[in-house]
Amino acid sequence: MSRISYLKQKHTFEIRNLPAKTKIRTCGDCQKYLKREECPRCEYKDQKLNRASCLPTDTACEQFEPRKKREGRERRLSSAETWELNLDAKVPEQLEPCGFTGDTLTESAWLPYQDKIGNVTLRPSIILTEKGNQPEILDFMTQDRVKGVFPSQDLKTLMTPQAAQMITEETPIKPHDLDRQIDEAFSKHLDMSDSERIICKRWIEGTFFYDVFDAYPIQNILGVSESGKSRLCLLNLSLCYHAEPLIDPTEASIFRSKQEDKVSLIIDEAEYLNNPKLYATIRILLNASYSKHIGYVTRYDEIDGKRIKRRFNLYSPMCISGIAGLEGVTLSRAFRIVMKRVDKDYPKANPDTYTDLRNKLYVLRIRHAFEVHEAYQKMNISDIVTARFEELFKPCLQ
Repeated sequence: MSRISYLKQKHTFEIRNLPAKTKIRTCGDCQKYLKREECPRCEYKDQKLNRASCLPTDTACEQFEPRKKREGRERRLSSAETWELNLDAKVPEQLEPCGFTGDTLTESAWLPYQDKIGNVTLRPSIILTEKGNQPEILDFMTQDRVKGVFPSQDLKTLMTPQAAQMITEETPIKPHDLDRQIDEAFSKHLDMSDSERIICKRWIEGTFFYDVFDAYPIQNILGVSESGKSRLCLLNLSLCYHAEPLIDPTEASIFRSKQEDKVSLIIDEAEYLNNPKLYATIRILLNASYSKHIGYVTRYDEIDGKRIKRRFNLYSPMCISGIAGLEGVTLSRAFRIVMKRVDKDYPKANPDTYTDLRNKLYVLRIRHAFEVHEAYQKMNISDIVTARFEELFKPCLQ
């Protein structure tokens, strides 16, 4: 053995057999360090004096208790959840606060909650209904099944706590009675022919099931000034699903309100939409918003300094009112209601007056969405009408 190898082995042997050094206990390593009524060296009321009289490097006293060590990286990795590939496992559904997926229906509401002290606050809540089961109400902030942006509390046409109470108490509601009440509302506020009143009434009722259908037509209200266009818009605002009025919309206000609040947009004073040189992007959004599967807009939002990709679904009911009416491609996705001047002065509808009727329509949505979906899938009228007519008016025939 060479002299160099011998010295290396000797050095290694000596290092391994050295006595272990005992670490000196210091105050800074004690978990009681300068804690009142626990640390014997915390003698003064002023904490600055305590820190000056007892440094972290001072030798610890007899009551020394070592600090708890942080969990090591290897231990964290060993205790972490492990995932294994399972192609036979059922993939959980991606549920939004408002939506229909075939086997599950979700609806949003701001409902009152009370703490132990007695304070009451409105919290976002989800009414979750699975096919064949009774509805259940979940606190959106504490559950993990439903994800997404919750509809704004400022949207006054959302379901109210009274509707949730009807659901929990299983209050009986007859669809024919609601249809009759809607018919009475039309007679009270508008002068329309029977055919126009029926299609408008069916369109309002269908907005509560729009996500059950593959497409939903745009309602286009036109007529000369003072013919009742705004009165019909107000009635739609009072009775439609998540109805929200909008004047002079921007592109962002359209696709964000449709995605985040799932609104039925009521757009009045829309004469500008027919200008071929202006508002081309808005017309594109309107053209795509009638179909469930093709109307998406992609944008990148900056959240906490990171650019996050978001997809906005344009599909939701829409009513557009103006003197001239829609034209071109947009008109092919809509049905027209022509208003006429009358001698009688009809009162305007107030959304607050129809809160109870609107709540009952929400209850019908939760109870009968699956039945409406089955009837929609079974109906076939393609042999007697065109494909576009079937696409637009099949929802109104349910």
